[in-house]
Amino acid sequence: MNQKINSDIALLTLSDDYFCRYLKIPYRMLTDTLNHRTEELTVLEAFIQMLASVRHEDLLEGSGENQRLCRRGESYQSQNAWSELFHWDRFKTRRYLLKLKQSGLIELESMGHTTRLRVIHYDYYVGRQSSPETKQYPDDFEKFWEAYHDTTQTQAVDKEAAYKSWRKLSFEERTKAVERIPRYYYSLSKTTYCVKALTYLKNKKFNDQFLY
Repeated sequence: MNQKINSDIALLTLSDDYFCRYLKIPYRMLTDTLNHRTEELTVLEAFIQMLASVRHEDLLEGSGENQRLCRRGESYQSQNAWSELFHWDRFKTRRYLLKLKQSGLIELESMGHTTRLRVIHYDYYVGRQSSPETKQYPDDFEKFWEAYHDTTQTQAVDKEAAYKSWRKLSFEERTKAVERIPRYYYSLSKTTYCVKALTYLKNKKFNDQFLY
């Protein structure tokens, strides 16, 4: 809640059917109120709390092999931690998060002792985007996707599946995956053997020993 967000506007819903109509409300007015709450949050307040708790800019977390990139609009914490923030029991929190996921508002990915949560249209909710996009991928993945197909000239297919494989990579692996695209492609004896981006990520072809 102490995280500074540059926008003073939160774009939120006031309806009971999980955020179908939207309204711009002063951001600090809402979060200042939540700072002093000790009782259970409402559904709307829980969503505001979520917006305030995710990262407002890309940031590396951890160190060494455990280092990972937490992107803008993302958070890595357990569902128990979300329960404490909402002042809810774990069952109610889990049901709420799954409802948001099913509604296409967030991504959830279990990662052992923590959960990666991403607010899909974060920039829209905090007033930095005029309208929500039908599908939004993070900048680092879009950079890989464009670089791979610019170099290999392969057909750009299975983007959603490729993104799921991308999310499983560590920060170091993602960096290597982008940097080694040319080495992978030009090491092939025949370019017809070039795999599509999904296979490149899923099989971690960037770790191969290249002759080039």
